Amino acid sequence: MPRGCSAIALSHGMNDSGQFVLDFNDTRYLPFEGIPVNDGGSLTLSFPDATDRQKAILQSLNDIILHIRYTIRS
Repeated sequence: MPRGCSAIALSHGMNDSGQFVLDFNDTRYLPFEGIPVNDGGSLTLSFPDATDRQKAILQSLNDIILHIRYTIRS
């Protein structure tokens, strides 16, 4: 993640951009922009407010599929 950032918020991820507002003219970093390709970090998914049915669904998941698109510039 960008320098000084320890967490980001993503949308629900159902075939969307994964961001609240996608503005390519914004001067701020996009999520994950600037991370080295060989970064040894980790990605943790957290659902602290999940209750009842949502919690049961999350606990029953066997796999989570992430679709990642990236561009490498030299």
